[in-house]
Amino acid sequence: MNSTTRLTRRYLKATAFLVLFLMAGCSEGREPELYLIPEGYVGSFHIVFNIPSGKPQTYENRARVYDIPEDGVLLIQSNSNPGSISGDKINFYYESEDGNRRQIKGRWTTSLHDTPENRSDDQVYIFGGGIGLIEPVRHCQIYTSDYYVGTKSQALDNVGHFDIYSDQGIDNLPDEIFLEACNNK
Repeated sequence: MNSTTRLTRRYLKATAFLVLFLMAGCSEGREPELYLIPEGYVGSFHIVFNIPSGKPQTYENRARVYDIPEDGVLLIQSNSNPGSISGDKINFYYESEDGNRRQIKGRWTTSLHDTPENRSDDQVYIFGGGIGLIEPVRHCQIYTSDYYVGTKSQALDNVGHFDIYSDQGIDNLPDEIFLEACNNK
């Protein structure tokens, strides 16, 4: 075997290794997600992760289920499900008390301008998303996901909007909940 053939084989092996490495790095590392929102709920909702006293993570058809409570703040034991994911693997539903579901197909992730067209759009949307960090207790950072559900007009008027640090958010929760979470890291 001559040196050109050996060099070509090494090149091919190195290229194959690189392709496999890049393909593995591009795979989606995030589990599918299913958000169940109380029927008719309008406003902010927040998920606070890694809370030992929170609800255990449940699954439905291999998707993480986030069952949003009536107050809009879900404390959950699981981590924040980091990584990339395609939009079709994140689903939002209104769920009635008897378990019937109605999918919320609208997503809005850019700026929302106060225009007559946006005011007259009666479709329900999910606004926001993504992972953020809060510091409810000094030197204790907790991951959250923050959303808003409603029409564009409701979002523009801040109907049901509340900040995670407000009384409706986490402000009235005892510090021990968060200290326990940070001590478990």
